[in-house]
Amino acid sequence: MLKITNEKNVQELAKMFYTAKSVSSSQVTREEDGFSYQTMSPSWTSNENSSYMHRIITTGSNVLAVAGSFDHIIDMAMYGARNIYAVDVNPLQFPVDWLKYQAVMSLTAGQFKKFALNTRADMLSNELMSIILERTEDSVEKEFWEKVYSEKTPMDIRMDYLMNERSYVINRSERVVKFDYPEYSLWNRARKALEEAEIYEEKKDILEVQLPEKSMDVIHLSNIHNFYRPAEFASKVRNISRFLKQDGSIVLYCIGMKPEWFEAVRNGSDRLPLYQTDFNMAVCAKNPLLMKGLQQQISFTMLLYQELLNDFEVEVIPVRTGKGFVGYNTTTDVVLAARHK
Repeated sequence: MLKITNEKNVQELAKMFYTAKSVSSSQVTREEDGFSYQTMSPSWTSNENSSYMHRIITTGSNVLAVAGSFDHIIDMAMYGARNIYAVDVNPLQFPVDWLKYQAVMSLTAGQFKKFALNTRADMLSNELMSIILERTEDSVEKEFWEKVYSEKTPMDIRMDYLMNERSYVINRSERVVKFDYPEYSLWNRARKALEEAEIYEEKKDILEVQLPEKSMDVIHLSNIHNFYRPAEFASKVRNISRFLKQDGSIVLYCIGMKPEWFEAVRNGSDRLPLYQTDFNMAVCAKNPLLMKGLQQQISFTMLLYQELLNDFEVEVIPVRTGKGFVGYNTTTDVVLAARHK
């Protein structure tokens, strides 16, 4: 079950959707640097990887999470989470999440992959959208998509209003989805899990929510640490840790990071084993600011890790990706699981 509390009406959502900044995820930085995530076009799919999920989520888990593109929420439910409170500061994510949920519940695995995951011209097709809308009850989100599809083509939507989709179209690249739920062998399990789980979404800053103390098994912060200075973010993590059960985990997803870097910091080294081969130099050469941004991201992530070690036991979980993200040439991401000492 998915329940969305959205303060915006259909007209307000449509206006936001049509005027949102359609940039790539690599361009989204802190608001002080000129972009606000709250005014970004919504993300259709996540660039994260859920291969660690079974180590964090257990049957019956209560989870607080960033709503994002909903991919990780589906896998959480599939691996046993039964109460998921998903929040996001960008209200445009909620119609996307609603559509992703309804697509899973209404389509076969093959239809879903054609509708949601392929990057050819028939993605988000009118034919499959009609099936979804016919099988869903009335809601603000349903009216929103009816309005958008009456005014824009599926290709318009991809090119102008969904984050990163333009690059898939222009480059004719394949979408690599690193979540388990779309697998044919797991499709029925995922659908059953979504039926049984109670998923609530609303517009809030996850770092400012108020919940009963010691009520959550997992607090999943995705990669939002990239929008903050390390000391500020560590302070906010300490603050929300009071909502965590004694044996619970606060999860941060660190894109492009290598476990050796965290090991060096834990061992007190003042120098990371960082090499030129860790970066896609061909891409970075075309955009010097990208290289500067990646170096700052690594530096800030290591500083945050140091801060977290002062207050938590932090497990470093490598996640194999096989391919670097944007300017990285690393073959791993890293998940940090912070737990009470």
